[in-house]
Amino acid sequence: MPILSNLILTTILLPIFDPCSVILEAFAWNFSTVGLPHNVPIWRFTVWRNKAYFAVPRWDKATKVQFTLLEATWPEFGNPLQLAAVTADLLPFPDSKSQQEGDCQDLQSVTGLDSDVRGRLWILDAPTRSHRCSAKIVIFDLRRNEKVTETKLQNIPSRDLKCLVVDPVAGQRGFQAYVSDPGDQSIIVYSLAERTWWRLKLSSQSDIPKIFSTDLAISRKSPIMYLTGYGSDDLFSMDLNSIRNGGVPPSVLMKNESLSGISVTWIGSKMGPSSGLICDLRGGLHYFLMTEIASVRWDSRQKLEAEGHRIQLQSETIPSITDYALDSQKNVWAVVNERHPLRDPKDSKDTVGWKNRKSIKKRTIKVYKYKPFVL
Repeated sequence: MPILSNLILTTILLPIFDPCSVILEAFAWNFSTVGLPHNVPIWRFTVWRNKAYFAVPRWDKATKVQFTLLEATWPEFGNPLQLAAVTADLLPFPDSKSQQEGDCQDLQSVTGLDSDVRGRLWILDAPTRSHRCSAKIVIFDLRRNEKVTETKLQNIPSRDLKCLVVDPVAGQRGFQAYVSDPGDQSIIVYSLAERTWWRLKLSSQSDIPKIFSTDLAISRKSPIMYLTGYGSDDLFSMDLNSIRNGGVPPSVLMKNESLSGISVTWIGSKMGPSSGLICDLRGGLHYFLMTEIASVRWDSRQKLEAEGHRIQLQSETIPSITDYALDSQKNVWAVVNERHPLRDPKDSKDTVGWKNRKSIKKRTIKVYKYKPFVL
């Protein structure tokens, strides 16, 4: 496994001073309004205009999660002077009546979230407590505040369905989303226009034992999707041109069959086990290095080595990041947790140690400021 140099490991790079960033970091959402503790694990989040949406899966039996999808004000958007008028309360989305645990028509355990340029919220609902309920993809129109569609993922195990990303480029079949991990080293492609889905079987070099896809990220500069997993150091890439432009035969769409022969490329080994994944508009790939509690950025124009990385944020007060999102100004934000919800503390080998970690005060933090006029 590659090792970061001592210079990089000991460097602490905090975000550049930004009044809006400071205001949001100081802003504290009131999770008690939805019956949750301040440190409740947030698995995924997304931002659309002046709203943020948080996925709180019903994984932990010890924590009673009344609502699995939350909506919050995003005060970073707009005039900072209006912050005093912004509420800190969170609300269940779309409402409290549509998240009843055990009712398969409702949201059961949200594990994937993304939003598109047309103001639609894409939701991956993957229940694990109730074996009666199938996983499903639900899409809401945030402009009209109404449900667009709901599609069940019949006969797909929900256990490892942990991620959904929307392709920012509309292909021949319109907007699509990619879901991982349905098992058998495959991903799911969902077509909004067709209101259906199919599986793509992933293949790689014979010497690569397994392709992990807990986290997915789509490049903003090239037709590439990156795949990795918190249980693996390997980073893969996948060419999206064939999926965007080639489509699949209607007969296959109707049967939801797996398609073989989709090749992925092994890029190399990351700096260690990671969580969260996102591409910025400059071609950088961000992920959280769990062993060093550091959010790093890899310049995709360089080799996947220590020299191609830059630490964006490293602090004991930011012990875990599980997801990233772009705001309306294309800055990269991260959601902060006390620990990775899928990682057993007893198996942790990080350099800080679980006992020395501090209680989190911030639930979101800016890790990268986009500068549109800088080459």
